[in-house]
Amino acid sequence: MGDHDSPGTCLSTVPHGPPFREDVRDTLLHYFGCLREDGKRDKNKFLSPNRKLTKAEENAEEKLFREEYQRQAFFNSLPPHKQQRIEEEKKRIGDLRMLFESDENNKGLVTRFRTSLNMWVRRRLETEEGRLPDEKKLCKENAFGLSAYMMFFEDQGGDTTSGYTGVKDEAFPENFPNQKIPLKDLLYNDDPDTNPLMKPCKDGRIRYFHLPGNNMEWIEEAIARHFNEKRPDYDGLFRQPANPSKSYMILRPGFWRGQQHGGRGDAVHARHMRPRCDIISTNPEHLEESPNNLVLFMPYLHWETDRSRHKFEESMRNITEEHTRKDEQRGKKFLYVSSAEVNSQNPQASTSSSKKKPPSVDASVEFIDSDKPLLRLKTPTEMVHAKLRDEVTAHPTSKASKTSVVKALTPGMVAPKTLLGQVLYRAAQISEAMDRYHEEQLLKEYLHGNPPFHARRTLDQSYYWTLQSTKKRDRDQVVYRGTAPKKKFIHNAHCKTKGGPPCRQCWDDIRKVPRVIMVDQLWLWILNGNTIITSFPKRYGRNKPDPSAVHKSIRLRLKLVRKNEIRSIYDLALIIIDECSKVFFDRTKTADRQPQMMDLFAEAIGNVNNRTTIYYDHFWDITRRLSKVYKDKIIVDDVEEQAKSLLDINPEGDLSREIKDVLDELHIMLNIKSKQQRVLKDFQKHVEYILAPELAIAKDMGTARAKTVTALKIPNNQQTNTANEDTDKTEHQGNTENIREKTALKAEKDAKWTMEFAIRLSADLNNRVVDLNHLKESAQHTEKAVDGLLALKQQQAGVVQAREAVRQAEETLRQGRSIMLFTVITIIFLPLSFGTGIFGMNLMTFGPSWTLHKEMTYIFFVSIVIIVTSLILGFSPFVRSFLSLVLGVSWMWFVTTTRLYDLWFLSRQDSSALTRKRMMISRRWKEEARRKYLERQDEKQQRLEADELKKAKQKQKKTTQGEVAEAFVRSRRPDSNV
Repeated sequence: MGDHDSPGTCLSTVPHGPPFREDVRDTLLHYFGCLREDGKRDKNKFLSPNRKLTKAEENAEEKLFREEYQRQAFFNSLPPHKQQRIEEEKKRIGDLRMLFESDENNKGLVTRFRTSLNMWVRRRLETEEGRLPDEKKLCKENAFGLSAYMMFFEDQGGDTTSGYTGVKDEAFPENFPNQKIPLKDLLYNDDPDTNPLMKPCKDGRIRYFHLPGNNMEWIEEAIARHFNEKRPDYDGLFRQPANPSKSYMILRPGFWRGQQHGGRGDAVHARHMRPRCDIISTNPEHLEESPNNLVLFMPYLHWETDRSRHKFEESMRNITEEHTRKDEQRGKKFLYVSSAEVNSQNPQASTSSSKKKPPSVDASVEFIDSDKPLLRLKTPTEMVHAKLRDEVTAHPTSKASKTSVVKALTPGMVAPKTLLGQVLYRAAQISEAMDRYHEEQLLKEYLHGNPPFHARRTLDQSYYWTLQSTKKRDRDQVVYRGTAPKKKFIHNAHCKTKGGPPCRQCWDDIRKVPRVIMVDQLWLWILNGNTIITSFPKRYGRNKPDPSAVHKSIRLRLKLVRKNEIRSIYDLALIIIDECSKVFFDRTKTADRQPQMMDLFAEAIGNVNNRTTIYYDHFWDITRRLSKVYKDKIIVDDVEEQAKSLLDINPEGDLSREIKDVLDELHIMLNIKSKQQRVLKDFQKHVEYILAPELAIAKDMGTARAKTVTALKIPNNQQTNTANEDTDKTEHQGNTENIREKTALKAEKDAKWTMEFAIRLSADLNNRVVDLNHLKESAQHTEKAVDGLLALKQQQAGVVQAREAVRQAEETLRQGRSIMLFTVITIIFLPLSFGTGIFGMNLMTFGPSWTLHKEMTYIFFVSIVIIVTSLILGFSPFVRSFLSLVLGVSWMWFVTTTRLYDLWFLSRQDSSALTRKRMMISRRWKEEARRKYLERQDEKQQRLEADELKKAKQKQKKTTQGEVAEAFVRSRRPDSNV
């Protein structure tokens, strides 16, 4: 399920799980998605009694009933905590099903799914009877059914070093570190005996509570519960009350609402807390001598699937539009009520206005200004597209949804044609709606509340927060391009190899899940030196185990923490900060769909490098050939096409845009990492001040010694123990001094450990920044290469244009010389022609009254008219345009009315097409002639070789015959035996 190749597991056709292989990563997914439904069913209830089964259907049903035991057997083999998880998921699904049955917005999904399933299996799917109790419905009072995680740690009580270990609170189920409590019991329960946040923290114990979302209202309620107070009340001017409570001092505007960026008028993605880490005092007069409250806001990188991001952005946009519409309606009603009150005070105005009816506000109409009812309607095209998309989604197999017009106007909408496809399509719709139902209800309640909910942001939304929409930029991320199928290589939806499954490329494209980088926020408070409250979001709609979740990583790390690694609450805070800052830099997490960001960026830069090299080779090859053509003056057919390729910079422009996008994203991530460095540096400084105030002050003054810790502060719980032991000084004076020395030595070691831990964490963060800088340097080097290629291509294009200009100038000069020759000849013969014409005319033909004077008069005026008309046509653009308009309209009317244009449109022949056709025919004839010439040369060469071979054979034959004759003569001689 990740980016790396892995064997088939859940939701695949490859056999997996017991008894095949023990490779089930997600127990819930395997139980609900891969195994048969448990429980015995009656065939008479399962099938319609009036239906006659075929033999194949009977065998299939028998096999189905035989395999039903698998699910129950798998459930029995699981450990108790996983069985409990499955039972909770069953209960959650059942509650959501009853909610969907009664919810008007989602009831249609259930109805369409039931209809499709009944048509597929030809049986009746029973409706879930009953109604969900009101107390189980998702609302603000029950915190929408969400839970908060909590962890408790106790000091081991060593003499020289202290180390906290995780313990289980017996009042709650589950074990450390997976203990949870309903969020409503943590935030809205005022009973100190049952609310763990309100219970006083014992000495030698620290605790950690996590809220699953950046909801400012939850934070205010949680901190108020911690101090056993009411939630702070803020007025519009952020004025401090006369007797501020501790929770107000912790959440006073300078450290809370005043740090929020983005108001109610800004886009939702503009909301975030400014990065900061600071000490907070609960004393309204001055900072405590021993401060123990600290706040931290820090952005960090995470990820999300593109579909989930898109769906929730649509939901937030709809919620925002509905909120704006209600505000405008309230504004119009307020104006009407105000005018009614004024009229009641003025009877005359009341009489005149009583005839007027109150303005009717249509719920489907949106107004830009309440005083000026100017409709804010979508364009007709957008309205038609939206209606067609709704039609295709609701009725994908209807006749209207299958028309070519709908398919053209709703691209990307895949309407299933088979019954099984309809069932799976609508089941996926319901599953997706159930998965995001909780968070959608949460957004409806808190997104535009006071204080508002902080939604997750994409990488571009976090940096370009002034943009109203970053949809196009989000789908141009490097991670999105690296995890989404390539559009240029996507095959047809019905692409299949002959007699087999889909091709390998289609199989790989199906498994790809487009993802994007998100920017989340870590909100952390350390209260009273013994309690941590954090708040950061989880992935959208993740109601099942998520290995890449930040809090999941924190729990796993705390479960496997080394002995004495957590020696103070600040060590626990450093672990939380570390897990948030290293989401994409922990290379050990590869089993989930979490994208390997560093590899994807390196691959993107490498692809641009490779394509740049190819374009360089192509560029030099073309310039070399053109140079040879220009030097040798060889006529080549495609020389113009090769020259035109140098004028096309679109491929190089795409490379430049792609590498600049990579640099832009790296710049944004480095900006986030720099904020993390600044926050961590402030955290280290404040922790050092809390644990060793005198040393921190000395460092600020520049007088501190390196690697020394003196005048350390003893934690509160240890101070309490020391104070209790000092009560009886007369009896235990020596023992008390010994305990004080051990306590001071222990505190000094713990403080050194914490500060060294912070230094190590800072070094790890610096290494991550170094890795990003290396990628940025590589991208900058590639950008220079692309820019160099663009510059070379532009320069070469200038050279090509200059050569073309020289060629045209030479041609013009040649034509000018020819014209000069004709001009000279014309000048020579013009007087002769003129004289011949004048004296050669027979005036008697025109009558006896036609004289030479009269003839010259006619010639003069006719010549003047012709010359003036020619000058006007030659030097007046208006006259030329007017004549062109008249002639062009007349010609177009003639062509279109006589249907000559239809004939041309069918043939699609223009000058460029004819030129290409001429070149193709000429090239084909030349190739044919060249081929025949080569064949003739080959035949001639073969004949020459045959003649030479024949001559060689004849010569060899003659030589052989001579040798034989000579041998015969020799054998006849008397001394032949010698």
